[in-house]
Amino acid sequence: MNNQNLRDNSRVLTLSAIILGYALIGDYSINEQNAIGNWFMLVGQILETNAAFEQTNQNNQNNNSSQNNQMLYCRLSANEEEIQKIKEVLENLINKINNLR
Repeated sequence: MNNQNLRDNSRVLTLSAIILGYALIGDYSINEQNAIGNWFMLVGQILETNAAFEQTNQNNQNNNSSQNNQMLYCRLSANEEEIQKIKEVLENLINKINNLR
């Protein structure tokens, strides 16, 4: 479905969800109804999470490219500093291990 169809048919979609929900109650036990409901909630959460990530990506693409370049440079600098610290820690660990032998 495209976005226009969703806007035009919001009442139909709501009504179909109500009908589907009542139809799924059927002869299912409480535990089965709970499992089915949780499954649909999981599907909804996945859709919402994906939409949030896509929205974030679109917002980032719309920002000024120079601002993005500055942010990227800051991230790279921080990563280089972290890598250097990790190397130092590893060297210290190797020295301590060698001293134990």
